[in-house]
Amino acid sequence: MNGTLLQEPYVFPGDRASDVNFRVTVPVGTLWVMGDHRSDSSDSRFHQQDPGKGFVPLSAVVGRAFIIVWPLDRLGTLDRPTTFDQAAVSVRP
Repeated sequence: MNGTLLQEPYVFPGDRASDVNFRVTVPVGTLWVMGDHRSDSSDSRFHQQDPGKGFVPLSAVVGRAFIIVWPLDRLGTLDRPTTFDQAAVSVRP
């Protein structure tokens, strides 16, 4: 975020952070989302030409994932990634 390299231990083994070059400034009130399986994800990177330019309005967010139920061998809870703390920056227009 903002030029800071993030530690992302949740990225699918063998995937790189991104094969797609992008540079975005996330507008206030929106999110930029990226999947954990980057080589098989149709996340914000692939919607930059859409009307919303890949950003998700906070008003469209209805919850937070807290459990893995599939595949069964990964059944368990999801903690808040420490990456969120790495990226915590207050931006004022």
